[in-house]
Amino acid sequence: MAATALDCESCFDVGSCVFILEQEHVAVGCVRYVGTIEGKQGVWYGVEWDSPRGKHNGTVDGHSYFVCGEFHGSFVSKKSGSLQLAVSFDEAIRAKYSPTEIPSKRITFETVSAHEIPVEFVLSQNQLARTWQNLISLDLSASNIVEIPDVCSYSTKIPNLRSISLSNNALSRCDKALLLANIFPTLSELDLSHNFFPREAFPTWSVTVPQLRAVSLNYCRLTWLEVCWLLRSLPNVEELHLSHNNISSISMCACSSQCLTTSKLRQLSLDNNAIESWDEIWKLVAFPFLHTLFLSNNSISSVVWKGVVLLPQKPASAPFSHLEELSIAQNNITSWNSIDQLDLFPSLTRLRLTGNPVLQRHQHQTLTTAAARSLVIARLPKLNVLNGSQITVTEKSRAEVDARKLAIDFLHQEGALDLLSKTTTDKLPLPHIHTLALQQQQRSALPSMSTATTSSSAAASTTMTSSEYLDITLECNLPAASSPGSYHKKLPGSMLVRDVMALACKLFGLPLSGSSGLQLWYKETNKDGVCPQPLSELNGDLSCHGVFSGGCIMLESKT
Repeated sequence: MAATALDCESCFDVGSCVFILEQEHVAVGCVRYVGTIEGKQGVWYGVEWDSPRGKHNGTVDGHSYFVCGEFHGSFVSKKSGSLQLAVSFDEAIRAKYSPTEIPSKRITFETVSAHEIPVEFVLSQNQLARTWQNLISLDLSASNIVEIPDVCSYSTKIPNLRSISLSNNALSRCDKALLLANIFPTLSELDLSHNFFPREAFPTWSVTVPQLRAVSLNYCRLTWLEVCWLLRSLPNVEELHLSHNNISSISMCACSSQCLTTSKLRQLSLDNNAIESWDEIWKLVAFPFLHTLFLSNNSISSVVWKGVVLLPQKPASAPFSHLEELSIAQNNITSWNSIDQLDLFPSLTRLRLTGNPVLQRHQHQTLTTAAARSLVIARLPKLNVLNGSQITVTEKSRAEVDARKLAIDFLHQEGALDLLSKTTTDKLPLPHIHTLALQQQQRSALPSMSTATTSSSAAASTTMTSSEYLDITLECNLPAASSPGSYHKKLPGSMLVRDVMALACKLFGLPLSGSSGLQLWYKETNKDGVCPQPLSELNGDLSCHGVFSGGCIMLESKT
């Protein structure tokens, strides 16, 4: 059968701009022939490609189907469905936001003869102009756009445009897409996700786009080196979204160190990548103003604080000094020591931690979701939000009490005086900040093992008897108290809080019947800056509330 051009219906006409998605980039071309070819069945498209990725110049086996440059031509079967029609930027806007697509207002009138007559009110030119002027966002996702023009006929029609979504297109030039900020001067947000940009083009950029503040490049198969090239073009970007790029390392190039240390980046999303080591995350200290960091769904196994960092041409400073929000959910963190390390981040107040193995067990005990949350709150007292939920003052107080109970139970079980020498931080249910306090309580509340082995049983008995009592100062300055002031008392560590309340009411001349409106607070007098803790569990004893010898218990009104 002789090869013939077809006049019948086809997906693409001769002259149509088309593209095909390949593994590493997008190939763009123009249809030069539609028809059959010698020795093949079905309809074929003869395509002239923009680059020499073809197999011929339009002539095959002596038959000339079309004319193009050498190695710029190839045939693509219509049946394969791999070719897609390329759409220009202006055509995409026209197709989605053309006045003919703007819904008109329809009203139905009923006549005397009971017939309905639809009446359509079409927008006037002035109304259409106002509609364009009010447009602040363009959604051009999945529009088959392959190239961004140098000029756009809609740039003056849409003077207040702030954001453009170009996700799921076939863009071949990332730098050209960034230059949309020059076409639309008010543009500040740009989404280029799901576009595969050729890697060889990144080092050749000479683009600077100071207007853009937020850029999304999710699912673009970028490496961190390409991100560095990108940041050189975005000196004022504050939000950068890089999820699902399979980034495994934060490789800094020498030419990028200066642009990173002067970067204004505040929010960085690296969710759903392939980062395993915290050493890679630590390199992000190069961003001096980083406020929010998303690292969910990686393979991070531990968190390690590395101390003061020296940056090029910068004085020594605390790392991540501005970091307030961190998400490390759905990783492989297994050690409570990593949770303790988070308390060293000076400004961290918001944390996402769900989906990590560390939250499942503690000291060989299975944890409920509530118990795990309580332990995290006790270890990280600066947190205000955990896993998206606000931490209340009451929740913090209860978490502290529960954690102290676990600590005391642990000390009794271990029978050890020196926690730091006999255990690791991973075994402690409280962070390092509470370790000294626990040691002090342990020394005053537990018998000395060394003393017991070297002294007589009578001396050991005396030691045990005296250690059961705590030297406590009771204070009350309420106007209703008939005997306000302070009293020094020796109280047993096993004394219940409700009994302490009764004693305080008696000492300060307050009716016990009104104790429901009163609250006992405990404060360690030898620690500056430590807030008083409520003794909220009336049936709990002083030891379980973490009350130490030498502390002060204050009686105050709940209101």
